[in-house]
Amino acid sequence: MHKEMDALGPLLTTDTATDVRAESLTGFTFLELHARMSVVAPTLVQFMDSLPRRRSSPVITVTTISQLMYENNWSNNRLQKTFSIYFKFKGLTAKGFDVLHALGLVMSHSWISKAIRRMSRMTLDELRELVQKYPWVLTYDNVVILFKIFSQRLENLQKLTSGTAATAYLKPGATALPASANQDLKEQRAANLDSPITIRRVLDLAAVGNKKLRPYYAWLLLAALIHSPDFDLSTYKFKDHTLLQKPPPLNPLPIGKDAKSMQFLLSSVNQPEASYSDHVSLIDEWLKQLHMYGKQWVESIGREKVIAFIGDQLTVSRLRGLFFSFERLDFLLPIFGWLHFAMQAANSLHAQYLGRAKGHGFLASFTLLGRKGLHKTSTEGPFHAHLNEAIHHVGEAEFREIWRTVAAQSKATVEGLRSKTPSELVDLATRALSHHASSEALETKEFYTQFTRDLLPYLTLVAAIKDGDVGSLEALLPTFLFRFIGGGNNNYQEEALELLNGLNVDWPQNVADFVRQNCWLLTFTDNADNFVSFDQAQEHNIKDIKVRLR
Repeated sequence: MHKEMDALGPLLTTDTATDVRAESLTGFTFLELHARMSVVAPTLVQFMDSLPRRRSSPVITVTTISQLMYENNWSNNRLQKTFSIYFKFKGLTAKGFDVLHALGLVMSHSWISKAIRRMSRMTLDELRELVQKYPWVLTYDNVVILFKIFSQRLENLQKLTSGTAATAYLKPGATALPASANQDLKEQRAANLDSPITIRRVLDLAAVGNKKLRPYYAWLLLAALIHSPDFDLSTYKFKDHTLLQKPPPLNPLPIGKDAKSMQFLLSSVNQPEASYSDHVSLIDEWLKQLHMYGKQWVESIGREKVIAFIGDQLTVSRLRGLFFSFERLDFLLPIFGWLHFAMQAANSLHAQYLGRAKGHGFLASFTLLGRKGLHKTSTEGPFHAHLNEAIHHVGEAEFREIWRTVAAQSKATVEGLRSKTPSELVDLATRALSHHASSEALETKEFYTQFTRDLLPYLTLVAAIKDGDVGSLEALLPTFLFRFIGGGNNNYQEEALELLNGLNVDWPQNVADFVRQNCWLLTFTDNADNFVSFDQAQEHNIKDIKVRLR
């Protein structure tokens, strides 16, 4: 067996020059290793397989042999390196690594720290090559990291650090902007500096957008009916009819291999993003990390590049303010993130329709449903996820109540509507929209009609983000502009207005199309309903950074 273990050495040894590359860490399976081990060391593998009383497991056999090989020679560490990277990015602490290292399952904590630095350098080198080939955008946001100390001393105290983390996103299939876009953007901005978008234009866009979105609003009402237990869609004889399907997106983003985005985390820096000067320093830092800094690059970027920076409202408002400073960073294209936009829309609905626990409104529904912690808005923790879920549940209940009213008007029940054809159900949904969820109906009815009317755009917004429908997002902009104006949200009414002005006045057509296609939503899969906003992807990365630094 000792001879067989010596023969297994090359199989479990990795090249230190490539050991942290993806192909080295994930380029094997336990079944494959078990089969190869059986050829090189048949006696050892057969002996290990025979030990379990119930049944042999290739995973246990390969892992146990790897532990023995690692104890004999630390160079036999293929499995240990893979486990180390996995456990580190799952948040295993240094103490946890010490325990697993003693068991021979992972490398030492010092090795994993050095390995992550090597992975970071290799990833940055790859990114520097890719940004020369493909269009890219960049997001960054503040990150607050708690550096824990297990045995605190006066000279070694636990501390909380505020810094900034950034991510670059590339889409191989995206169409790059021509070099002339930089000058065209500057000229169009200058030409329209004194003639921004007018209120008449916004009202016209709102009317056009509402007309486009009306089928989606009607479908939301129809979906509440056909997916209710009383209707029982599974036994409805027209259940597969096309009229019962969701309307096609207004302007869907493509899916497929070339449409999937690639993300690369830049090195986080110990600098906040509190002031304008902080943002200037951060932009310089990101460009330096990309090796796009120096006299030649400064001239090239200033004359030929348009770089989109995506973030929350505070970030993009600061970046927009740099246009008119002496820095003249007018190659920037600041774009707000749709996650924070949706959060503000949900908070606006919460503020308007909260009500009282024993009256009408969200608070009464939250109390009835036993939802705690939703009486007051918060930017921390899972508040938005819980509020979004609660809004969907309350909306579904309201829509079902509308259908009870519609059915009663026909002297029927919701279950009795199963006798209707799909075209008749669509007509009823359109009529329900006009009578129970429109501004016209608001003249005769009050609270619930207004609530339903205001709820439909929010539900459409959330669905459009998930489905990658940038056409619906653009059509919804005027509606939420008016909501933010009415709710006194000055920051996001400015963001909505700036985006409308950019799409319709300030930006050349190719720049506006680039923003729609590459700066709002992204996907890492081939699924049509798995899109996320850029700021949400950045929040996920920040969470991973905090987990890794435990």
